[in-house]
Amino acid sequence: MGAVTLDLTLCEHLDSTFLGTIHELVEHADRRDIELRLQGVMPPVEELFREVGMKRVMEHMVPAMLPLPSQMSPLLGEDQELRSQTLRILKAHEGLAALSENNRREFDPLLQALRKELAG
Repeated sequence: MGAVTLDLTLCEHLDSTFLGTIHELVEHADRRDIELRLQGVMPPVEELFREVGMKRVMEHMVPAMLPLPSQMSPLLGEDQELRSQTLRILKAHEGLAALSENNRREFDPLLQALRKELAG
């Protein structure tokens, strides 16, 4: 597989679900020795990475901007199932919670609620 580039140029803020998803992608890429680049990371987003302890993610930030493909489309359609969305949110927050004790305390109520929702 070739390199993966995530362009965050238009992102001034990321919610915890997206932060957790990026963390998951970096872990996946590192395990499989896939080059993953984060380009266009704005200072507020970099500060979020720092705040939640996403050091591995920050190691994938690159200063050089590659051009984006001319024909892009969303990865998922709007009809994605609610259960899939809930599972994605759960997995993203589990990854963030595992980064530090502070994150674990902060996200524990949400994790419990999401697990309960998926079980019910």
